[in-house]
Amino acid sequence: MDQIQADNPDILPDRLSNSHLDGAAPYGVRGQKAFYDIAHGSRILDMAEAVLGPDLILMLTHLFCKPAGGSRAVPWHQDGPFWPVDPLVSCSVWVAIDKVDDENGAMRVIPGSHHGNYRAHHLVEDPNLSLNREIDLTYEEERKAVTIELKPGQVSLHDIGLIHGSGANASPRHRAGAPASLSVTSRRPPISTASCRARRPTGQPCRWKWCAG
Repeated sequence: MDQIQADNPDILPDRLSNSHLDGAAPYGVRGQKAFYDIAHGSRILDMAEAVLGPDLILMLTHLFCKPAGGSRAVPWHQDGPFWPVDPLVSCSVWVAIDKVDDENGAMRVIPGSHHGNYRAHHLVEDPNLSLNREIDLTYEEERKAVTIELKPGQVSLHDIGLIHGSGANASPRHRAGAPASLSVTSRRPPISTASCRARRPTGQPCRWKWCAG
C-alpha cells in the first residue's frame, strides 16, 4: 500500500483504481502484483462464488485510502449507475487493510436498499467528495444506516445495488481498504480494464502480464 502511494504521488489516495494492474485506466495507476494476488486468491473467490456462482470475472479493484485528518467523503450512491456492465449483477469484496470504524470514515450502508430500484443520482461539484454524483436520502432513510466496522484483514461484501457511502477521516489514524468487484461471466463488461478473469471458462485468455494463465 505504501509503495503504491509513493509510486503515484499525483493521484488522490482515494482514486487508486485498478491497483492490481500497472498503468491501467482510468488514472494510470502504477500497481502492485500483491493486489492482483489478493483479488485472485481463493478466499476472495470463494466468498464471491457463494453469492454469484462459480463463473466470475474481476471487473476492477480499488485501493481506497483516507489519510488521517482528511476532508474527503464518499456520498450516498449505488455502484450500478457508475459501472457499464450488463447484467447489473456484481459483488464487491471490501478488504480492510487498517482498522476501520466510525471515527476514521468507515463505510455506512442502508440495509435492504439493494432490493429496490436504482435511485436517481444528481451531479455535485464538491472537492471534498470522491464522487461527482449522489443520492438524496430522506431523514428516515438515513436513520437506518449501519456502519461497517472491520479489523485489518476482515472483509465485507455488498451488492451493486446497495446504497452506501462514508464520511471523512477526521481521526489521527490512516484508513485504507482494497475492494475487489466481481461479476458473472454471462456478459462481458465493455471496459478494457475489467476483463481479467478470476475463474475463467475454458478457452478464455487473460491479457494481463501478471496472469498465470
